[in-house]
Amino acid sequence: MKASRLAWLLATVGGVGKVPVIPGLMGTLVGAAIAYGLREATAWSLGLILLGLGAACWAIPQIEAALGQADPSRIVIDETLGILVAYWAVPWYWPAMLAGFVMFRVLDVMKPWGLRRLERLPSPHGVLWDDLACGLLVNLWLQVWVRGFVEKSVV
Repeated sequence: MKASRLAWLLATVGGVGKVPVIPGLMGTLVGAAIAYGLREATAWSLGLILLGLGAACWAIPQIEAALGQADPSRIVIDETLGILVAYWAVPWYWPAMLAGFVMFRVLDVMKPWGLRRLERLPSPHGVLWDDLACGLLVNLWLQVWVRGFVEKSVV
């Protein structure tokens, strides 16, 4: 089966997923850059995440079918969306954002606390939900850190 050009463009986040080394990290960097650009636009960020989820659910099965494998490394829209979830509605504070980026990558690679089970869901959910869950965990941690400690110490 052949995937459409649009599916390739979306799933690889504009071709970033085709980078031969560390494509997941590259997809995460793109997401972090987008999050930085939208850092004060919480509603726009949420809209982009929801639009991205719809696009991912459409594109991922096409790419998996075209390549004949589940969750190929070229698909990086999941990492991009995961880091957008991690940064969503968190006040921008550079040390926390950097720590959140590292934490997201570690969780995405190691998949502790049963996150690996999410990969076993049928496509496209198995590709997406482990990264979205990592992003949610990081978001909760960042909310506590930035809102609970940083904002109080600055005031």
